[in-house]
Amino acid sequence: MPAGTSTPDETAAYLDKWALAHAQADGRDVGERPVSGGLARMSPLIELMTLTDRSSALREEFLAHMTSTLRTVLLPDLDIDLTHAMTELEELLLTYGGWEEDGGVEAGELPAPLAAGAALNALRRVWDAIAPTQGERATKAGRTGRLLASDGRYEFVPLRLVDVEAADVDILAAAARVLGDPSASDAVREGLEEGRASMPAGELVMRAAQLAGLLDLADTDDTELLRERLAAAGPADDVVLTETEEQAYRRTVDRVNGMWTLGDPVERFRYDGDRRGRP
Repeated sequence: MPAGTSTPDETAAYLDKWALAHAQADGRDVGERPVSGGLARMSPLIELMTLTDRSSALREEFLAHMTSTLRTVLLPDLDIDLTHAMTELEELLLTYGGWEEDGGVEAGELPAPLAAGAALNALRRVWDAIAPTQGERATKAGRTGRLLASDGRYEFVPLRLVDVEAADVDILAAAARVLGDPSASDAVREGLEEGRASMPAGELVMRAAQLAGLLDLADTDDTELLRERLAAAGPADDVVLTETEEQAYRRTVDRVNGMWTLGDPVERFRYDGDRRGRP
């Protein structure tokens, strides 16, 4: 169970806040359904990734015929926030992998997204795409371009273009669903509570869901406008937004902040402009 919860109902209530934030960020109305209802619509891949090993032949046959679908998403440069969460998730998934190698879990005891390195490999591919866009890693990668307000005086938190495989996002979403399942197996719960990650169990579940959500935010006219503008600039080029683009930026980061921090107003403030201005 996530930290601070002791019953399936409490766990579902804990995760429900995230599900509602995800739905609101995408402009969807999910009413008051619990997280299991809010995330009920699953792609064929997620359905297959949640099958047990007894259905592995069907799953592998499906995956073998999948085609690569690369999508470009907008992610803010949050310094170490995203990379720290991904490092903790990797430690959790390495816990499950170690148990499999050592015979610490029986065959079929771990659901498919967590078994056989499926989620771990997906996370590592996503890491390769995201990490060079964040904090000091972005600077080392030459992604030093600033995002400036329409008057050119204020510096916003930059948005980065990140290419990720849609299948990897689906796998991470499936893993998040399994981790947050109030009826998860003892092995899943033990990994969350006693595994290699130092992050509390509840926060691990939340971050797994939020990461998948960030990578799967629905496109809008705002995101298309910003993506086109940023794609036209080089990674080291400053971009001065037009007034229309600045408003699109503000609406977009409202949605991003709603997903990553559940709408924390203090965290939202960080996007609004560094008053150091232009040097």
